Amino acid sequence: MPTVVRDADGMIDYWKLSKLNSLAMTGKDDPAGDGLPLLIINACDLAPLPPDANNAVHLPKLVLGATSPFTLTYRVPLGLLYHFAFIPEISRDLQNWLQATLPSPFWSTTK
Repeated sequence: MPTVVRDADGMIDYWKLSKLNSLAMTGKDDPAGDGLPLLIINACDLAPLPPDANNAVHLPKLVLGATSPFTLTYRVPLGLLYHFAFIPEISRDLQNWLQATLPSPFWSTTK
């Protein structure tokens, strides 16, 4: 899948044209009205219109962890692996955020 972005909105043009038949929408738009912005739908390679019932299956989710209270799990579509930065963040107050790339007692990563 080509990963060209000509309008600097972060969403892949090929994806927008094949799924929406337009380059006009931005990553903040929610044409389906399901609460998911297009940037998340594009990054997870979901169906934007009509909203696909399978979208929820592919969204990041919390599950009970084996060595921690919980684990954030998500899949990264292979074709999008090097286009988007899939970096979870954590916050104590929803104002200040730490990226999972920084050392912290709160997370670990697996490949």
